[in-house]
Amino acid sequence: MRASCFELDFLQKLLARPVHERLTTLVERKAVVLKRDDLTAELLSLWNASGHYADAAAILDTRVFHPWEGGEGKITGQYLLNQLHRALQFIERGAFKQAADCLKAALRYPDNLGEGATAWANG
Repeated sequence: MRASCFELDFLQKLLARPVHERLTTLVERKAVVLKRDDLTAELLSLWNASGHYADAAAILDTRVFHPWEGGEGKITGQYLLNQLHRALQFIERGAFKQAADCLKAALRYPDNLGEGATAWANG
């Protein structure tokens, strides 16, 4: 019996495989990964953890996500991390307007993420 991509990544995670190993596995199976929100969340997490912010942003900007049981906050959490890391990259390059744009974007979740506004957006 062949393990599904989800089961394989879950096992690699349990075995504390390095981020780059898990990332390689998921990227090699990207067409399958992108069919599932839970696997896409793992891919986003690995991209953000390994500094591949542009790759994560490309998915976060275009994919329509659907909330799933137990997945609340996973996609929006990756969105926030991505915006913050990208803002830091812009600051390091002296691109302060782009950094501010990323930080402002972090105040509201785009509709495609499938969850409501951030908790601090109204405060």
